[in-house]
Amino acid sequence: RIAAGSRKKPDPHYHYSLTQFSVKEGLRRHGDFAKKATVSEFVNLFQKKKALVPVLKKNLTRGQLRKVIRSSMFLKEKFDAFGNFEKLKGRLVGDGRMQDRNLYQNLKSPTGKLESIILCLLLACKRKQHLGKIDVGGAYLNAKIGEGDEVFMEIQRNIADILIEAMPELEGYVTEKGTIIVQIKKALYGLVQSAALWYDELSTFLKSQGFKPNPLDPCVMNKVVGARMITIILYVDDILIMSEHKEDIGRLIKVLTDKWEEVTVETGKEFTYLGTGVTVRDDHISLSMGKYIDDILASYFGAEGAKTSIRTYSTPAAGDLFEEPEGELLTESMKKRFHTTVAMLLYLSKRTRIDIQLARAKNVQRGYLVSL
Repeated sequence: RIAAGSRKKPDPHYHYSLTQFSVKEGLRRHGDFAKKATVSEFVNLFQKKKALVPVLKKNLTRGQLRKVIRSSMFLKEKFDAFGNFEKLKGRLVGDGRMQDRNLYQNLKSPTGKLESIILCLLLACKRKQHLGKIDVGGAYLNAKIGEGDEVFMEIQRNIADILIEAMPELEGYVTEKGTIIVQIKKALYGLVQSAALWYDELSTFLKSQGFKPNPLDPCVMNKVVGARMITIILYVDDILIMSEHKEDIGRLIKVLTDKWEEVTVETGKEFTYLGTGVTVRDDHISLSMGKYIDDILASYFGAEGAKTSIRTYSTPAAGDLFEEPEGELLTESMKKRFHTTVAMLLYLSKRTRIDIQLARAKNVQRGYLVSL
């Protein structure tokens, strides 16, 4: 959206494909489904996870009032990598930009490297291992905020109205502005410390179960059982597991479910991992991003005035690829559309479509450009 132009006034020549939007827009699009998704998020935060505790504004000191941060509620349409609609999900986030980062000593939260993921999949194919993906629901909310770390947040009026309708017992906490102030007890999305808290929670637990981090990538963890090795890759709340025995995957699923309850699992010959479709065959594993490619095409060619390419080449290895034709002037809209699409193609090329990367040349140190 920022690349397309003003934050307030979108560029009319851009085609937007947004899966995340405000509650107001969600109600317009989905009606009661959007309201149910919003209420479901509040029930999860206040009752199931006990991540938020309402507080009376009059009981807060001046110092505590200065710590109050803003909140935002988003609704998200979730699709798998094959383009199938999964669900509409609500997400309440805190505005971490209002927090003082100097209060936190360690905000490190690594995720599995792309090279590690590809290499592990290659090894899994060679060893004919079974694969599975485990998703820990509401991952961050499983990690507690430290006792000495006070974080307060204000829920805006229009969202507070939905909250009060769902939980009338909170009506006494409404401020003169119609908002509700809460103290955050768990690692809510948006807070600067949340990712680090969850990584520490997850990695510490897995180490207690016998998994050891790889010295080159701490998000790749291995556990030796007899003569076989179980490998897992951590990427926030998504865990990719591979083993020669299905029973190993089943045991880890049970351990994680006993620990955190809200655990979803995808196994078998076809599943989605990090927006990529994984298809397991007897002699190979294929990766695809069909939905992402469709989104790129819709974004590039779906815009008004964008029915044709900006410039056409028969191959990304053309000798005049970097030469700008004389007299050719690109409009600002065309430049923005071109740069945005190239960035999306770079993301795609590093994951599943290496064939669209720029061929290595003498004047190019790294072949990360792509053909368009």
